[in-house]
Amino acid sequence: MDLFDAIYIINLPARTDRKAEMLAQFRRAGITQASPQRVFFEAVRPKDAGEFPTIGTRGCFLSHLGVLKAALAAGHASILVLEDDLNFVDDFQAALAARAPALRASSWDIAYLGLLKVTPPLAPGQGLVEVPPDSAVLGLHMVAIKAAVMPELIAYLEAMLGRRAGDAQGGTMHVDGAYSWYRAAHPARRTMACQPPLGYQRASRTDIHALRWFDRAWGIRSLVAALRSFRNRR
Repeated sequence: MDLFDAIYIINLPARTDRKAEMLAQFRRAGITQASPQRVFFEAVRPKDAGEFPTIGTRGCFLSHLGVLKAALAAGHASILVLEDDLNFVDDFQAALAARAPALRASSWDIAYLGLLKVTPPLAPGQGLVEVPPDSAVLGLHMVAIKAAVMPELIAYLEAMLGRRAGDAQGGTMHVDGAYSWYRAAHPARRTMACQPPLGYQRASRTDIHALRWFDRAWGIRSLVAALRSFRNRR
């Protein structure tokens, strides 16, 4: 993990369950506190949704923006940003080691180490592959960012906050969509992705979308949490 100056984990203080799960993930993957620096970043929970679809969507957007600002202020050359519902793949250390030479050698600006979907799909391949600027990437649970792109990306996201949803120039939206808009608007910035991904989202109660009935019902939600935990260990 010496590829990055710091690992930022976005976590709401109230989600102690997710923090504990992330610490367990680090132990399982053999990632220590000191190598590299590990920062649990306090996620934003705004009072209202504003122009965003939900409060959680707005909070996620502001949290990712806050991480970029913190990393830039700290002078980091490159960072890895994780959302707190991330699971590393079982062979994470070996998979990362296999991709490390390409990550060191390639002149990338943004690298998706984990993602859900790319539209249109990427060309078949293994390892570190290039993502075209006009490809939309779903998922931002495991993304690496270099310092050179941070000021420009921060300015782009802040400009989005000043526009209404649906604005032709790019208004408020889910933060993974905002990254895709940024990449399309700045084709000179190079984006890469790991195939297959090095991490995936585990089953967990959402902080972004409206809760399902079983996550609201007292007496049932604890059972659901236990079942999710069992599923995530498989």
